[in-house]
Amino acid sequence: MENAANELVMFYNVENLYEPWAVSRLRDSALRNRKNRGYFQYRHKLSRLSSAIKLFGDQYGAPALIGLAEVSGSRVLQDLTEMPAFAGRYSFIHFPSADTRRMDTALLYDHDKVDIISTDLISGDPGAEPTRDILCAELLLHGISVLVAVLHLPSQRDRNKKASLRRVLLQSLKERIRQYIDGNPGGKIIVMGDFNENPDSALMEDFLSFSHNEIKIINPFTALYNKKKYSAFYRREGLLFDQIILSDNFFSSSGDAIFTEADVFASPRLAERGKKGYRPFRTFAGSRYLGGYSDHFPVWASLRFIGSH
Repeated sequence: MENAANELVMFYNVENLYEPWAVSRLRDSALRNRKNRGYFQYRHKLSRLSSAIKLFGDQYGAPALIGLAEVSGSRVLQDLTEMPAFAGRYSFIHFPSADTRRMDTALLYDHDKVDIISTDLISGDPGAEPTRDILCAELLLHGISVLVAVLHLPSQRDRNKKASLRRVLLQSLKERIRQYIDGNPGGKIIVMGDFNENPDSALMEDFLSFSHNEIKIINPFTALYNKKKYSAFYRREGLLFDQIILSDNFFSSSGDAIFTEADVFASPRLAERGKKGYRPFRTFAGSRYLGGYSDHFPVWASLRFIGSH
């Protein structure tokens, strides 16, 4: 009988994970003016985030890969991965970006399961406003080649004036995926992040039209969005900006790695109940410190690796 292993992939926008001593250097005045940015609050935030990921692990199993958004640098990732809840399981990949808010992406990976082959960044248009880069890693998981991309596309603030930046970054990501497919026939693709777009947007539909050498990409979060599953909220509107997109060779029943499930981890432990129902228990509401986890719920996908050893 063939051996098989279930592996979990998670993405979590962790809402402004800053070192407390770094906030004064930010160019974003709204973040600089927030109170309760001291060492205690920072350690409390780390404890909240590590307990959220452990809560998921206790229910489903520890993820092999965790993409993060809104981390301010390698120091906070070092502090996070050293939390007792992680038991030394994770290493991380991070590069500083040109984002004015110092809000980077990162990838945590289980170093007992994952072998990193190479890492690189996808940057925006050099002549445009600085923005967050897309982190890419080519790796082996159970001996299978996978390209992982972690992104946090520009926001919809200020009347969605950065929509064109999101489009440019996704076009660049398509080209990176083409390069990977050309060099790795049969390789797998995982794109996870905060797209600042719902799954049914025109931009997402354009991205999902990708096809190269008979490889396409599929978004399992479209079905979740249609079922009104949300990872974040804006006023009364539910949003599913956080998504995990996979190459279609994860969906072949005869493949060596098969998609089995995806969902939003909207645990009541990570939520608070208000007039508008359950919402993520956030760290800040404007400049007011609440002490919660994040203004996003984590999202996840499960993959079954066949013939694993």
